[in-house]
Amino acid sequence: TAFFEVRRRDHQRLHASTSACASDDALRAAIPEELTAAEIRRHEKMSDFSACRQDGSLKCSWVHTRGRIDKDSTDGGKDLMIMREGEFPQVVLSGATSLSSASWSPDGRYYVVQNGKSLFFGGISCHARSWFNLPTDEKFEGQVVWAREDVILFAISGGAPNRTRLYAIRPPTPSG
Repeated sequence: TAFFEVRRRDHQRLHASTSACASDDALRAAIPEELTAAEIRRHEKMSDFSACRQDGSLKCSWVHTRGRIDKDSTDGGKDLMIMREGEFPQVVLSGATSLSSASWSPDGRYYVVQNGKSLFFGGISCHARSWFNLPTDEKFEGQVVWAREDVILFAISGGAPNRTRLYAIRPPTPSG
């Protein structure tokens, strides 16, 4: 519900900035107090919400499960959505089979997300790309955590010998 309240406030700010002579009463009348059934259906399959601040403005991300486009498709039906404060959501990773919530860098410019046996690295100014892949006999345990500017933590299990291991690695540079 906090997400929808943020969207309602952003919607109000957007309309207030486009209509300089609009009164507060006119804005309140134009924006419904409750979400419509269509809005609820559109957002009911959201999960893995995360947020951060970058230069004082809020950014949030979530995983939207929309379902497969075609039953024989390799499209997994999950999209990673990111929205900056005052803007509309963007799809930054589409067609994934299993996505985790985004783990944001401390400065809010970049994120890391798990998709199956891969870690993806991305940011608002650069496209998400596969960065780290696990061997077939291993799997991620828990969530990825961006601990400091130069340290990302994650755990995996499996392999030989079969045990859970914690890794601390440096994030890639945005250009490569």
